[in-house]
Amino acid sequence: MVVLQGRNVPPGRLLRAIQSLQAQRRRDWGAVLLNDGSSPMFTEFVRVLTPSLGPNWTVIHTPIRRGGMANLVWAIRHVCDNPKSVIVTLDADDALIGCDVLDQLHAVYQDGADLTVGSMLRTDKDITYQVHFDNARFRRGGGCVWQHLRSFRKELFDRIPDTALQLDGKFIDVAQDWAYMLAMVELAIKPMVIQKRLYLYEPSGEGKGAQTAMREAIIGRIVAMPPLFKSTGDPAQHEETSRCVLR
Repeated sequence: MVVLQGRNVPPGRLLRAIQSLQAQRRRDWGAVLLNDGSSPMFTEFVRVLTPSLGPNWTVIHTPIRRGGMANLVWAIRHVCDNPKSVIVTLDADDALIGCDVLDQLHAVYQDGADLTVGSMLRTDKDITYQVHFDNARFRRGGGCVWQHLRSFRKELFDRIPDTALQLDGKFIDVAQDWAYMLAMVELAIKPMVIQKRLYLYEPSGEGKGAQTAMREAIIGRIVAMPPLFKSTGDPAQHEETSRCVLR
């Protein structure tokens, strides 16, 4: 199941995201498009677009903004009912690269993966992130486990307690990818890195500029949360999983 989220996304970018999914050779997928309390104009655009999407799609409009984490939790835990389903996250203003992304993910999960990370092409800079699964919470940059493309089994996500996804009793609304990916990496049996660039990431600018300090403070609180496994402080603890790399 592919979960797309967005709020007041430029229509051209939303169409690009949708078309990149529709272009996949594999057809055994479903998608949930969450319009998070957008303006009346954008909401009407999505409503007009919906009939053309086909039976694979479920479109949900929230009357008020709920935030990315709250929507993700709701979609995975209540819309998807198969614990073995593979969840793929796709921001509504980004896109998949190529028509075989889902084929490549399928092959990795057939090999026993329960979570995958990577890789992405950024439009603002050319950079490769080195992923480290072992003790990611305690590494600089969170082991880069937050990067696109993110996918995981529903049953793995469902093992995360809500408290690990919340601050001050509310679902995290900034840097939420850090919260759920760090938690799942700690629970995963066979996380894998995909080196090939499968995801086009076009930064929106949110969390930058004046928001940078707030975002960094929230990330600091996320990484300070107790890990979901009993850490030995030894990076070799998950050495075998950190070696699971697909090129």
